[in-house]
Amino acid sequence: MFKIFKKNKKKLNPDPFEFIKGLDLDIIFDVGAYQGGISSKLLNYSCNAKVFAFEPFSPSFQILKKKLGENSRFKCFQIALSDKEGKLDFYSNNFDETNSLLPSENLEDEISKLTKTKGLVKVETQTIDKFCKIQNLDKIDFLKIDVQGNTYQVLQGAKGLLENKKIKIIFAEVEFLPIYKGQILFSEIEIFLRSYGFHLYDISNVNKNNKGRFAWADALFILE
Repeated sequence: MFKIFKKNKKKLNPDPFEFIKGLDLDIIFDVGAYQGGISSKLLNYSCNAKVFAFEPFSPSFQILKKKLGENSRFKCFQIALSDKEGKLDFYSNNFDETNSLLPSENLEDEISKLTKTKGLVKVETQTIDKFCKIQNLDKIDFLKIDVQGNTYQVLQGAKGLLENKKIKIIFAEVEFLPIYKGQILFSEIEIFLRSYGFHLYDISNVNKNNKGRFAWADALFILE
């Protein structure tokens, strides 16, 4: 598989999801699917894989379902994946893409204008391990996570699959500064995944705050 990654990485600034075109994937998870932009790419780039998408915020979920719900290889669920099951507070922010299970930090910069909370709702939560058991899934070939500060909790909820080497590729949004209260930053996520045999393959979509400090990016991890 690693050889395929080398072959696919030809462009200087490729779409970070294009590399899956040459991979044999069966099961893809889009955790934090928002309105389906990434799910659409994943369906197009991997012609045989089934995409399971998760989006807890109702307005975004309805758009997601309307956009892709009729695709036979696509299933969507109005739940948030995390490290526990039940119901949790979900923070609706000025910019919908920054909605999170975690409250926002006030960083006094441009980022905080986007993450300022405007509402609070309860959402259903589930762990990846429990969801896969219910759905009779024994592996995830490609796990994409974009959950606004909650990446570590999502991975905590997948320990069973991680311990059994049943997740092969992880593409996750990671933060370098505390945009959300109580969040786990990139360095700890990298150490956690390394303990399960993953190595950091690439970092893309690097963003800085208005002071020039690294804020967030997308990190690609591959199981060795």
